[in-house]
Amino acid sequence: MSPVPVWAATGLLPVDCELLLHLLQTPPATPPGPHGVRAMERYAAAADRLGLATVHFGSPLPAELDRPDVPPAVRRAVAEQPGYLADRPSLVLRLGPARSPARTVMVNVRLDAAPGSAPVSFDGRRVRGPGANGGAGPAVALLAGIRAALAMAPALVERITVLVQLAAGGAGGVLGTRPLVERGYVGALNVFCEPTGLRWLPRATAASTARLRVRGEDAAAGRTDGRIEAAVLLGFLAQYLARELADRPVRVGGLAAGPLPGVAAGDGELLLQLPYGDAAAGRAAERAVEAAVAGGLARFRADFADLPGLARTAGECARITAVDWLQRGLPVLDSHHPALERLLTRAGFARWPGEEPAFVSDAIWTAGLPDTLTVLFGPGTAAPATGDSGESVDLDRLDEFADAVARLLTAFAASTADD
Repeated sequence: MSPVPVWAATGLLPVDCELLLHLLQTPPATPPGPHGVRAMERYAAAADRLGLATVHFGSPLPAELDRPDVPPAVRRAVAEQPGYLADRPSLVLRLGPARSPARTVMVNVRLDAAPGSAPVSFDGRRVRGPGANGGAGPAVALLAGIRAALAMAPALVERITVLVQLAAGGAGGVLGTRPLVERGYVGALNVFCEPTGLRWLPRATAASTARLRVRGEDAAAGRTDGRIEAAVLLGFLAQYLARELADRPVRVGGLAAGPLPGVAAGDGELLLQLPYGDAAAGRAAERAVEAAVAGGLARFRADFADLPGLARTAGECARITAVDWLQRGLPVLDSHHPALERLLTRAGFARWPGEEPAFVSDAIWTAGLPDTLTVLFGPGTAAPATGDSGESVDLDRLDEFADAVARLLTAFAASTADD
């Protein structure tokens, strides 16, 4: 492990930096596997020294994932891959005794990071490595903030309870955050650590994912009337859909057709992602995609029917092309709680500007919880700074987040004084 430089007057102590570097130097936790489990165990040990007890450390039950809003690939992996769920645990820590949500703050952080080759480094001012900005960095700063809150208000645990979710990532939160929320690990105030530049955002979007699949026999099957050109058909549909859906935030990609160059294959697929900010918009986007696909197939049939090499593909395009949904119907978050919103304002927290768009977050799984406020809040920004090699964050930003956590917890505890 790299030596830990010493720096002055920050919220994070050398022991925090040792933990952060250890977590960053753990191989990326996607998929988590034993490395991710060990990272959670190391984090739980550090939290235990502050008085946070482990109240849950495990994976969702297969029955919790047998639902339409769970991607088919996940359901298939659960059924076919031994150890798939065991390698994807979530951890819940608790400071103070179990209390009602009205006296509880929940903070959701993640330790997993996207695989990558960016090295981990620390120069005494900036930490670099996968997860520094949106994973392990905020997670470690959260512990520093809890420590500071306890120093500021030793009687904190006599008033409130703090829950920390370290949720398994991936699949839109269905493996980690959703099961934890449904098991009741929530509070009146729920904070999801996302890179918002220390502005609180009470909204989160969701996305549906559609797959266009072409399934047709190729010339190798003995057909003499031409082969199915899946790549040509899907390439045409990709352009057609991009144009027809240009007024919607639809992302077209994931085009794959033919297993090897020169092999006449009639199979292929194309993926479409449809972000949306409210459920009605999501349903409308799904209908628009299905209508646009039908229009694209009709156009392909008309444009290519007379071309010798594509006549069969054109004639059969509607029969061999289908749309299925890998994920759809996810909730969106638009959270309101006037009293808690006023508390955040009095505590000096800036609100995310209403004109700026929200973004996708696992926080959607708290949508609809009664008498709660869920916010996205964290250091850094969504994209690494220009010129950086990989993800990075300044220690000053982590210090600011730790300070914000301390102010948030003490303000919430003070708000319960007259209860």
